[in-house]
Amino acid sequence: MNIYHILDKAVWSKAREARIYNPISLKTSGYIHNSTLEQLLKTANKSYKGVKNLLLLVINTKLVTEKIVFEDAGKGGQKHPHIYGPLSIDAVERVIPFSPDENGHFTELPAEAVVRPTLD
Repeated sequence: MNIYHILDKAVWSKAREARIYNPISLKTSGYIHNSTLEQLLKTANKSYKGVKNLLLLVINTKLVTEKIVFEDAGKGGQKHPHIYGPLSIDAVERVIPFSPDENGHFTELPAEAVVRPTLD
């Protein structure tokens, strides 16, 4: 299973160098905020409307060494995946450019984010 995280390109560059992603949300909230694929556009429009220079991390939950909890932190009725600790960049399967449209809205998921299982 994959979960998704949105972040600034410069922040990701620093995390790649350190080989660990340790965002400020670990100190302020106690976890790293993430979304499922179904939650991604709503999250992007709520928190990143009009923001450019963003990336989308596709995180393989099987490779995450910290605890992942699906919980409703915002009392909105939806359970979002939260990682309770730093994220090793080895758990990141793909990094995808993620930009809003000309009006600042996120209306479509990047095709690279939607992975369909292959049949062998």
